[in-house]
Amino acid sequence: SCFQNPSHGRETYWGAGTLRQTPSPQGIMVIGGGPSGLEVARVAAQRGHHVVLYEQNNNLGGRLRLQAKLPFQYEWGKTIAWYEHIFKSLSVQALVNQTITADNLLPVLKQQGPDKIVIATGSQTSATNPLLLFGAPLDVKNILPIYSYESILNGAYQPVDHVTIIDDFSDEIAPGMALLLAQSTKKVDIITQWATIASSPYTIGNHIAHLERIHSASNITIIPDTFIKSINEKSITLFNVYSGLDWETTTQAVVLLTSHQSINSLYPLAKSITQNTYIIGDAVAPRPVHDAILEGHKLGRQL
Repeated sequence: SCFQNPSHGRETYWGAGTLRQTPSPQGIMVIGGGPSGLEVARVAAQRGHHVVLYEQNNNLGGRLRLQAKLPFQYEWGKTIAWYEHIFKSLSVQALVNQTITADNLLPVLKQQGPDKIVIATGSQTSATNPLLLFGAPLDVKNILPIYSYESILNGAYQPVDHVTIIDDFSDEIAPGMALLLAQSTKKVDIITQWATIASSPYTIGNHIAHLERIHSASNITIIPDTFIKSINEKSITLFNVYSGLDWETTTQAVVLLTSHQSINSLYPLAKSITQNTYIIGDAVAPRPVHDAILEGHKLGRQL
């Protein structure tokens, strides 16, 4: 599809026959196997570079693999399978279960001896740090269970009767998360400051299908034009984004789909060791999957 093919719409300068072999193959070390890391590794290898990719988890894909666990979103997994297949033909060395830290970075660099390093360590949501909304911190008393979507998809969710999803992404995650939680939860509320869910222009897939499934589920409710002010001991305080009027409502758990935080602490250290060090994707700043893949593709052509 076009989201995973950066050449779509750019055929004049990125179309067939434009990816030329490098006259001087080099060793490229990519840290991070999410969307941007996978794409930069693929393009660099297709140009003739020798690429090794380090991924801390036991499989490639990053947030693509997480989202593939959501109901009706299995196609994200097909993208990962395609990269894995391509890597075999390009002899990209993809090393999983390999965490690169400040402590082991130098020994790994000495072992690999790369000419260039690409930091593609991505981002993560947080269920503990204060979140900014209109410049004001979210008041968290943190008695209620609070989850990030990563923690739920990694098996941390303890079922309750009533869970509230706070959705500021307005993409595929909240609908998929609601359908997933609705399988083991009596009541699921989706709170969104937008007029509807899945309204982001970067939403991948059928927007109508998301809404049809949500509205067909008797235990899922969408509450639009609303956002969260505080998480209390046994309740949350919400407010209407237009009137500013707030109210308190009970719930038993909260899922925060509100903000991503870049993971980029390795970049300055790697840069101090190897001048030809680059940083891409969510490690620079959180972005849609399409933009992460696009940036990986662009850098791959430049290496």
